[in-house]
Amino acid sequence: MGRWGDGEEQSKIQNPKSKISSPPHLTSLTSVSQPSIEVLDELLNLARMGAVLEIQERVTQLERSDSQLAVFAAQVRQLTDSFQVRQLQELLQRSKTSSS
Repeated sequence: MGRWGDGEEQSKIQNPKSKISSPPHLTSLTSVSQPSIEVLDELLNLARMGAVLEIQERVTQLERSDSQLAVFAAQVRQLTDSFQVRQLQELLQRSKTSSS
């Protein structure tokens, strides 16, 4: 494991995007059922506020009301579980764009 001087952490700082890129299953939204634009707007507003718990609760409600949203819910949950709010906002924005 790395100590600060061994270059491992330094490379992460110099090139942070190399470790943060979205996994492939989070970037392909065309085959994933998505909630309505209104719900996506609601989730996006919550994400902008950093309201992770509220997003998780809302996604759970969505999943219970429509089982076809399970994949979408899993994608959102994966990001909220690791507090990746910026990536969540990007996912929600891409979802809105692909829904319009």
